[in-house]
Amino acid sequence: MKAVLVWILAVFALLPILAQTPSTSLRVGDKVRVAVLQYPELSGEYVVAGDGTVSGVGFSRIKAEGRTLAAIQVDITREIARMIKDPVVYLYPVAQEPEFIFVAGITLKEGAGRLRFEQGIDIRRILSAVSLPERPERVEGLVYRKGELIHRFNVRTALLEERTSIGPFAADDVIVFTPIQTIKVWFSQGVNKQGETELEVGTNLAQGLAAAQGARAIPAGSEPAFAPILEKQQKVVVRRGDQTFEFRLLDQGALGEFKLESGDTVSVTGGKLVSFTVDGQVNLPGNFALPEGVDISDAIVQAKGPSGDATLRRVFLYRKGEIQNIDLSALRKGEEAPSVLLEDGDLVVVPRNERAFFVMGEARQPGRFLMPEDRELTAVDALAFAGGLGANGSFRRMSVLRTGPDGKLKEIQFNLDEFLKDAKVESNPVILPGDVLFVQSPKGINTAALIQIVSTTLLFDSILRR
Repeated sequence: MKAVLVWILAVFALLPILAQTPSTSLRVGDKVRVAVLQYPELSGEYVVAGDGTVSGVGFSRIKAEGRTLAAIQVDITREIARMIKDPVVYLYPVAQEPEFIFVAGITLKEGAGRLRFEQGIDIRRILSAVSLPERPERVEGLVYRKGELIHRFNVRTALLEERTSIGPFAADDVIVFTPIQTIKVWFSQGVNKQGETELEVGTNLAQGLAAAQGARAIPAGSEPAFAPILEKQQKVVVRRGDQTFEFRLLDQGALGEFKLESGDTVSVTGGKLVSFTVDGQVNLPGNFALPEGVDISDAIVQAKGPSGDATLRRVFLYRKGEIQNIDLSALRKGEEAPSVLLEDGDLVVVPRNERAFFVMGEARQPGRFLMPEDRELTAVDALAFAGGLGANGSFRRMSVLRTGPDGKLKEIQFNLDEFLKDAKVESNPVILPGDVLFVQSPKGINTAALIQIVSTTLLFDSILRR
């Protein structure tokens, strides 16, 4: 009987409130009070969440947005009935001051400077309530909370992102929309998008090149292996007034640190191929293309090196009507040769080695031989070229016939055996270009007859080589 009396008194206490209960539907952000008679621990005040539902003690995610209090009360009662028997539940609105998000720097479609705050409101919902500029990528949003900057975003990026990282928003947040300050930079040669480009203040060189769609693709050249070399050679050049700054294209760290300024001119240089021709006594004559900075020695290597009868003592370089004579004989010894960088259109000619000597008489394989460029030649060496001493030859009777200043042949006799047995240096003379090493038999030949034989042989050799 006492419990019934308490229930009746409670109902009479709520009548003034219930009489004021509106029949209008709820909206997101509205606050309601749930009263469960005789169960104050199940009673409380709750806000309609951003997804349009309301949750509390004993009930969860009851659809509230757009529904009347009576309909919502029925659903809440059904949920609480799972906990207690025959609950008496009342639902009524709680008066509250509206909460807002404040907007500056841009025009709202409705209202002046503020949007009503709702739980779960996101950036797209806010942007849908403002009049967007023609170029949203040039507008930046700054979110302040209690005077502190907590978010910075690009309007266009925020519109395109599927999942935004901006938020969640809170009541009294301030969003300031401000134009992004820009600079104008000119991109010239070596990039895919040339011309004047508008960039944000603070844009670094790497970002600027990306806006110009990057450096142009490098031509493959005669061999794909050159691509890495060409890439290493590429430079980014920035001209600013009377100053010039250079960076390697592959040095992303330096490109990222350098800030562009309005009026800068940016170009990408290097990474070019030099076209040239190699001809003459090489194993693979023809036209070639190598990365800029190629040396004349590299050109000969590209032509598979000099052939057996080539000389590197006087390599010819034909350039724009002029001829240079370059001694590259040091390459034969593995030493450093003069460096000459090639240019487009150069012609490199490796001539035939005309520096020859002869071995005649009683040698195993007499004949004409080319003189090596990497070492000095002596009588022992010359004889080795001819296969050594023949069956009727004698080390004791050797001669070198050499043309003197008067054009006549002169004989130099020596005993090679003295060098072989006693290491007598003067018995192993140096052989010069045009010399004839004559190996005699033990009986020997007089000088006049020897000169006659050699002169006739050299004459026929000269005629046959014309």
